[in-house]
Amino acid sequence: MDNSLPVDHLTRERFIVATDINHSLVCPAGSGKTHSIVGRVKSLAQRPDAEDVLRRLVLVTFTKKAAEEMQVRARESLDAAGVSGAVRGAFNQAYFGTIHAFAVLLLQTYGHHIGVPSSFEVSMNDDLTWARFLREWSGQENLWSDPRAKRIVRNVSLHEILKLARKWDFARPVTERADAPAYNFAPIYDFPQPKRQDTARNIAAFQKALRKWEKAWVAGNDDSFLAMPVPEKGGKEFLSTALNALGPVRKWLNEEAAWLASEIAAAYQKYRIAAGVLTFSDQLNLAVKLVRHPVAIDEIRKRGFRVILDEAQDTDPEQFEILLEVVRPLGASGKWSEGKDGPEGGRFTMVGDPQQSIYRARADLETYRRAHDYIVSNNGESLSYEVTFRCDEAIIETANRWFPSLRDGQGGQVKFVHLT
Repeated sequence: MDNSLPVDHLTRERFIVATDINHSLVCPAGSGKTHSIVGRVKSLAQRPDAEDVLRRLVLVTFTKKAAEEMQVRARESLDAAGVSGAVRGAFNQAYFGTIHAFAVLLLQTYGHHIGVPSSFEVSMNDDLTWARFLREWSGQENLWSDPRAKRIVRNVSLHEILKLARKWDFARPVTERADAPAYNFAPIYDFPQPKRQDTARNIAAFQKALRKWEKAWVAGNDDSFLAMPVPEKGGKEFLSTALNALGPVRKWLNEEAAWLASEIAAAYQKYRIAAGVLTFSDQLNLAVKLVRHPVAIDEIRKRGFRVILDEAQDTDPEQFEILLEVVRPLGASGKWSEGKDGPEGGRFTMVGDPQQSIYRARADLETYRRAHDYIVSNNGESLSYEVTFRCDEAIIETANRWFPSLRDGQGGQVKFVHLT
C-alpha cells in the first residue's frame, strides 16, 4: 500500500469517479469535502456525454459565496484537465448556487402553473406590501362573516393573529377545525381555600374573573374583546389545577387562532403574487407547491437535472422535497418520503455531516436520515470519510476516545464517526 495516500482513499476515489451511482457521503470536518465535490464535477466533465450532463448539473450549497468558490475551483480543475471548449461552454450552463436561488429559477420558468408570474421581485422587507394588504384585502368581508372567525377574535388578540399570519410557515399543519370542546372548571371553582390570606385573595380574584369570562363566552352575544384569563398567582398546586382545567379550551383557542392565521396568510400570499412581490419564505414554499403540481413537475423532470447537494445536514424538509422531487422519474407518483420511485443512478448526490448540523430549529436530522436511506435504497450507496486533514493526532485521539459515548446515535443524537 502507498503510505502517502489516506487510508480511505478508495472511498474518496469511488465518490469522485462513480458518477452513475447516487451517493450519500458523510464528510467529517476537515476531510476534504470541497476537493471531492470538485473532483466529481471534473469526472462528469470527462464523460463521453459531458456536454449534456453538465448542462443539467445543479450544484446546491449553503451560501452564494460558497457556491461561487465551488464554481471557480471546478472551472480551474476543468481547465487543468484540458477539456474541450464545448465542454467548458456546457459547464458555464450548469447551476451553482443556493436552494433559494434555484427555487426562483423554477418559479420563473414554471410558476405560471400555480399562478406565479414569470417576472417578480423578491423582497427582504415586505412592510409596505403588508400595510397595503391590510388596507385593500378584499377577502376581509367574507372571512369575518364566518361566525368562528368572529368568535376567535373575541378571545385571541387580532394583533397576535396578524403577527402569526405574516410569518406563517406553510409547512405547518393546521388542525382540522372542530366545535368548542367540553370542559370542566369545577376543580377551579371548588378549590379549597388556603390559610394564607394573600393566596386566598389571589385564588378568589381569579375564580371571579373566570366566572365572568365563562358567562360571556357561553352567551356569545357580546362583541367586545374577551381574553381568557390565565392564573398567575395562587400557589403551585392551584396553578397546576387551573391550567389543567383550562387546557382543553386554551388548546382549542390556539388551534382556531392558527386556522384563522393560515387563512389570512394564504390571502396575503395570493395578494403578494398578484403584486409581483415575493418574500424570502415564498421562494421555498411556492417551489414546494410547484413540485406538487402534476403538470409542472413532469415538465421539470423532463429537464433531467443532476443534483449535487452540499451541507445536506442543514437542509430542511421543504428543501429536500424540492431537490428530490425534480430528479425523480417522469410520472413518479406520491412523494419521495413515501420511499418509492427514486432517482436514476447518478442523478442525486448529497454530501454532509450530521455531527456538524447547526440549524436544529430549521433543519431536521430525521429528514436527513430518511433522505440518506432513500438515496441508498434507490440506485445508490452510503460512503463515509474518516481522514481529517484539519487536526493533529493528539486531538483526533482525544475525540475518538471521548465522543463515541457522547454521540451514540440514540435519542435523536447523531452517531460519532471515527476519525483518523
